[in-house]
This record gives sequence, C-alpha cells and structure tokens, in this order.
Amino acid sequence: MQTNFYIIVPCYNEEKNIDEFITEANLSLNKYKNFKILFIDDGSNDNTWEKIKFQCNKDEKIVGLKLTRNFGKDSAIEAGLNTLEEFSEYDFAIIIDADMQHPINKINEMIDLWQDKNKIITTFKTNNVENTFRKVGSDLFYYFMTNFSDAKFITKNTDFMLLDKSIVNIFNKLHEKNKSIKTFINWTGFEIKSIGIEIKKRNFGKSNYNFFNLTRTAINAVTSFSLFPIKIVGYLGLAMSLISIILIPFFIISNWLNFIFVSIQTLIIIFNIFLTGIILSSIGLLGIYISRIHENSVNRPNYIIEDKKIK
Repeated sequence: MQTNFYIIVPCYNEEKNIDEFITEANLSLNKYKNFKILFIDDGSNDNTWEKIKFQCNKDEKIVGLKLTRNFGKDSAIEAGLNTLEEFSEYDFAIIIDADMQHPINKINEMIDLWQDKNKIITTFKTNNVENTFRKVGSDLFYYFMTNFSDAKFITKNTDFMLLDKSIVNIFNKLHEKNKSIKTFINWTGFEIKSIGIEIKKRNFGKSNYNFFNLTRTAINAVTSFSLFPIKIVGYLGLAMSLISIILIPFFIISNWLNFIFVSIQTLIIIFNIFLTGIILSSIGLLGIYISRIHENSVNRPNYIIEDKKIK
C-alpha cells in the first residue's frame, strides 16, 4: 500500500541537527517513497533557515517555513499542520522534534499501527533524561491534568506522534488561540494508541524548552481543557466559609466558658488573611481566563510566516 505523508519538524536553533535528521530519516524510511519533511524555523537566531533552504534546493523531499520570530513550539507545529491544507495528496502527518532525541526509526512502527486503522498514535517516554527539578514539575503537571482536566493524558507523553489526515483537518478548523497539540488530541475523544520510546541525549546544543516555555504550555493546557482551577477556588471559599461558621461560635463559647481565650481581633485578623488570599487567587485565575477570551476576541494570528520553500 502506497502511503503519502508529511513529517512536521519544528526547529529553533537546530542548524547542527538538520543534516543529521535528514540522513537518519532517509535511512529509517527508505521503503517509503512518497513522503516529505516540512521544517518550520521558529525564529531561530543561528543558521537554521540557511540549512533548511540549502536542503530544499538539494532534495525535493525537503520543504520549509520560516516564521518571523520565536512564536513557541505549539505555534510552529500549528503552522506546519495548517500548511498541509495546501496539499490534498497525503494520508497522515508525523510530528517530531529536530533535536534527534526522538527515535526516528519508530516511525515505521507508527505507520504499521496507522495501517491497522488507528487515527492517532502517540509516544511516551520510558526513560528520563531530565534534571530533577524538571522531572518533578512534569510529574505534577501530568498528575493534575490526568485527574482534574476534561482531557485525559498519558503520563510522559511527547510531541512525537502520528495524526491521520482527518484529525489534522479537525485541528485546523479550531480557531482558538494558543492551541496545544498534546491537549487537543486527548480532547477529541478518538481512541489513542500509544507506544513507548527511549529518549536520546542531544548530540548538539541544549534544550530550548526552558522553564518559561514549560510554564506557558502548562497554563495553556490547564485553562484550555479544565475548569479545575476555578472549581478548586470555589471549593476553598466554601470550605473557609463553613469553617468560619463553625469556629467563630466555638471560640466564642470557649472564651465564655474560660476554656480557651481568643480575642475577637485575633479571629478577625486570621480570617481576613485567609479570605484575602482566596480573593487574590480568584482574581489571578479569572485574569487568566479573561485574557484567553481577550486573545480570541482580538483574533491575532498565532504565527506569521516570513518565507516559504514549498514545492
């Protein structure tokens, strides 16, 4: 069976990995003739785009996009998937990082699963190459998203995935801002097949997905697919109100019986501190949700394309 597919590769300062990625992809996928690699340069400040242009001129399988600045990994992926609307002759898309940490040879197994009628094939990490701080943060994120969001997650899942053309079309029809591909696929409700992969250490450079980017991704995922933050604040407010209703009469009676002495001023100060914290938390969370409404209302694009090398 002939398969036509695109490999979507977001890049940020990956000039030293472009050539190696293409070589490895051609070796691992030599039995497939009808595929193209779409590199998206997410505002790199090195020679990544020059490398991509060179390979585009050299190999008809290579195509590329250059974004005007660094819009973030999810926006780069979105740019790649949106670009596929220009092409009708493809069956699925594969998303993979350019840093050579994802095992390219696993694509063969993913394609086999697609041929068995699986529309979404994802991957999850079976080993850990992260530092302790990042690992703890990642574990906490997946715990809360798995247990408290409207979209269920597979722990340690990665951006390395295969999406059937029908899934790509659904993604491209969503007009919300700051779309996260990992949260999107869980939200769709389609059955997901997931396979384990071993993450490799980078040969060149360092991860550009820093604490700020991870935090931004977590906030986008939580506010897009879960009302848990607002709910938990409401529950805390209700709990504090109930506790206040119980404790105030208790302290008043205890003080009257000389069982324990607590001044009224102390009670007022303590509960004002707690209630002020809850109010401030509520304002912060509401600000996040309101900001998302604002982003969607102004209809600002998630990315801007500066240059294309599309054949």
